[in-house]
Amino acid sequence: MKKETKIRGITWQLGNSGTITPVAELEPVGIGGVTVKRATLHNFEKFKVLKLSAGSDVLVSRRGDVTPYVEKVISYQRGSLPFEPVKECPVCKSIPVVNGKFLECPNSWCDGAKIGDLKKWASVTEMKSLGIGGKTLEKLYNCDFVSNPSDLYTLEVEEIEVLDGFGKRSAEKIVGVIQSKKELPLSEFIGGLNIRNFSTSMVELLVENGYDTLDSLFALNLDVLVRIKGIEDKTAKAFLNGLENKKGVIQGLLDVGVKIKEKKVMETNTNGKLSGLSFCFTGKVEVLNEDGDRYTRTMLQNLVIANGGSAVSSVRNGLTYLVQADPSSESTKTKKAINLGVQIISDVDFLSMITRIERINMDVI
Repeated sequence: MKKETKIRGITWQLGNSGTITPVAELEPVGIGGVTVKRATLHNFEKFKVLKLSAGSDVLVSRRGDVTPYVEKVISYQRGSLPFEPVKECPVCKSIPVVNGKFLECPNSWCDGAKIGDLKKWASVTEMKSLGIGGKTLEKLYNCDFVSNPSDLYTLEVEEIEVLDGFGKRSAEKIVGVIQSKKELPLSEFIGGLNIRNFSTSMVELLVENGYDTLDSLFALNLDVLVRIKGIEDKTAKAFLNGLENKKGVIQGLLDVGVKIKEKKVMETNTNGKLSGLSFCFTGKVEVLNEDGDRYTRTMLQNLVIANGGSAVSSVRNGLTYLVQADPSSESTKTKKAINLGVQIISDVDFLSMITRIERINMDVI
């Protein structure tokens, strides 16, 4: 659904990866039962192309029924000058640099970037979904308790419980959640390092291609990386530079006892009910298991393999199913799946499929 409204102004936000994103301040408009007051312009390039000014009439949508987005300009306010680009990082005041379509803060010691590293680690390792959100991390950082991911693992209950808004029970929960995340798959460990322009799915792609240990990743070079299908030159360079820059962070995590899980080779059930079918999982998993805990993507992938199917990390020709919480999402993977004729189902539909298979197997037994 799309609605027309007016632009009031532009604010600039520093993201977890150090990207400075323009956000349009809007006259409130109702879209799909939600009042929208702000909408992302996505990147610096789009900001320049749109040439927005105060009073401009714009068309706004909620992509995937979630993210407000300025689709296009309908008309400009006569006599109103276009907004100027930001001149400094909104957090540390460093002069931004242009990197392709994006505007970035170049200061690796920027408080916003450091907090972004913590948020990324908490998100990828699923600490966030277990209650350690951005506000908690910001408070811990501002109190000088943590400055990088490894510091999280040295936190003690006695330190946290004296902070405003906490207490012994919440402090115990925070420490408990963190300590439960000391053994991680390689994709989460590397994906949580917040390497710019290199996502967790890219790490999964490397693992799929046999680079499933830290040593094998550090042994990679540009020539080898660009020969892997799905990794372009720019992405490969970003990974190699990022991995080199994160050596100290990696060593710090290893020193406090964080371990990388050995990749378990699951025996494929060639006679399984999913034999010959392939599945790609994307986005956040919303469904809960019998214990009330959220399924992880790895759990769902293991269910596929246990039933004879194959789990892949990208949408490609021959893929049978794309599985995501919202099948009507307008993500890049969704659009690609539609173009390739891949069937799109929800994670609930997938688990129903598995449940039916298990019930059939039990009936046969």
